[in-house]
Amino acid sequence: MKIEAFLQLPMLKLPSTRPNGKDCYQHIREVLSEYRNALSRVDNFEWCGSYDWADSERGQYIPNIEVVRSVSGNIISAILSIVEKLALNRKEEAFEILKAELDRRLAKDLAIRLERLPSETNLYRFRPPTNETVRDPNHIFHIPTSKSDSITDQRFSTKPTPCLYLSSSPYLCWSELEKKQLERCYVAKVNSCYSITDNYEKSILLLNLFDSLHLLQNATKERKSGLDYNLIRYLSIWPVIFTTSIRVGNPKDPVEYVIPQMIMRYFSERNKKYELQIHGVKYSSTKIDHTDLDSYNIAIPAEEGLTSLYSPSLTNHFKLTKPYCCDFILCYQGVISTSEYSEKFSAIEDYLHKCEQFQIDENGSIKALR
Repeated sequence: MKIEAFLQLPMLKLPSTRPNGKDCYQHIREVLSEYRNALSRVDNFEWCGSYDWADSERGQYIPNIEVVRSVSGNIISAILSIVEKLALNRKEEAFEILKAELDRRLAKDLAIRLERLPSETNLYRFRPPTNETVRDPNHIFHIPTSKSDSITDQRFSTKPTPCLYLSSSPYLCWSELEKKQLERCYVAKVNSCYSITDNYEKSILLLNLFDSLHLLQNATKERKSGLDYNLIRYLSIWPVIFTTSIRVGNPKDPVEYVIPQMIMRYFSERNKKYELQIHGVKYSSTKIDHTDLDSYNIAIPAEEGLTSLYSPSLTNHFKLTKPYCCDFILCYQGVISTSEYSEKFSAIEDYLHKCEQFQIDENGSIKALR
């Protein structure tokens, strides 16, 4: 099978929805088995003019497809072992398996995709309709510790630790809120305070679990030079992307969150031991089809055991506008009556781009940035 044909397999289309009545862990087993079997039929493919990967450790060249099969196969074996432990409710044993595999991946730096967050990347945060006062930047930041009772488990976070969830587009923010009445939602634009160019070591570092299948499909068709390396990484780590991109079957018991939460726990514990801080995860939403747009989410947890209202690390790393009611922005921009949501979201982005940004401190005090 040619690599182009493999990339068109329906199995790869995410987010994944498990069939009604099927256990989540059984769904994971079946899809990963199908993935491994399909990879076994893929022909070797060219990367930057070569069909072989230079393995510096063993001093030999390995066919590119064999590299993908080997790395993804090890990851699949680890996930299946994790799933078996979780099915027996042995979460700590499952976590130890995940920890060992991520330690190996970070050491070899092949399948793991780490990337810095540029300060010029605009991110957004929505707040659903509420009767509370939403006026200041801290009103739309992560939930303060004073309201920890309202924190719930999410895909990459567990209560009672706050977590800052951001999206790369207002539309995706709205989708994450189940598309509640747009005009009554609040929105703010968020940026990193640290430029990769000027403050590389201080900039946000993320594990990239973004589902880039549609981008790689196009790149492979056009045979763009240099993109096959991304293809090798994507195919190698796809089992992790899949496992963290399964739609919730039962909101009262979201077992689909367990492995993503374990991944975030791993990085939180690792950050206590190593100077290189991996702050969070960049991932694709399960609320929209991944071919709809190139938007993504980011999840960055606060420190555990916070004694302040807000995370010192998160308040130090991010600046944001005041929250604005979408109704106000749409009226101001003259698009409140349009039925085209694309126009509305473009208007929201344009308005926020002109707004002043602020930083808050760990106690919620606000400082304007000049």
